[in-house]
Amino acid sequence: MATIYQKLKNRYSINTLSITEHCSLRCSFCNIWQKEEKSDFEENQDLTFWQRNQEITKFKRLFSKLESFWKKKAVTSDLVDLITREELFDHFKLTKKINLIGGEPGNYESLKEILSYLKEKSIEIHFWTSGIWNFKEFEPNIAYLDQIYFYLPSILADEYLEVTGFDYLGLALENLDNLLAAGKKVIINCPIQLETIQNSPLLTDFTEAKKLPLIIGYNKSQGFTKESIEYIERYRRVKGIRVYKTKKPLKHNCACYLKLAPRGFEPRFKD
Repeated sequence: MATIYQKLKNRYSINTLSITEHCSLRCSFCNIWQKEEKSDFEENQDLTFWQRNQEITKFKRLFSKLESFWKKKAVTSDLVDLITREELFDHFKLTKKINLIGGEPGNYESLKEILSYLKEKSIEIHFWTSGIWNFKEFEPNIAYLDQIYFYLPSILADEYLEVTGFDYLGLALENLDNLLAAGKKVIINCPIQLETIQNSPLLTDFTEAKKLPLIIGYNKSQGFTKESIEYIERYRRVKGIRVYKTKKPLKHNCACYLKLAPRGFEPRFKD
């Protein structure tokens, strides 16, 4: 599935484009990999970051619950085909910025074609990723990215494994360093979970040491106590950290991205 989400009144003039549902991780709070309706490709393979999406990604209609919020409904068509025919923005409003999300967009087969097309239209690309990809294969895409939101639920290996289902923390941190070495603007994206809240100071110390902005999201419906919420909210007073209360994602939405990058979302940091 690939869907452009756009708010009717978009004060930030920014769209969110989800180009794939396939992901290298199996996060405990994610709806995409746990959903009942799976494609044949998903049913027959346990995807890892070494594998690629071989299906034709298609646009589908937006959920009826969201129709009142979006300017247009998505249409069924191949994304790359729309781009090739120069028809993408015949269907969707051309905006100054786009959040590019997934799944894991870094492993999307036609990513470079999408990025180059958006840049031809002078669009600022905000790229949301877990960093779980082969850097040599991903490197040709880096030049197109204006801002990178890097998913890092924990910097402790055991917690990262518990949340994501895979022992990929070393790879994530290695690719984070690769992005920083390339001079890219990176913002750490951390949806806090009940199992990671107690060690959140380690993550804030990590981002402070690397001088990286941090966005923290939490969902009250996950069972946080009043004390836990107060503990998270105190980060609002910390320079370089933004805190967002989030909503439970819909069935086909990746909670990691859409609850932090909803319609027109763009974090604002104080100088």
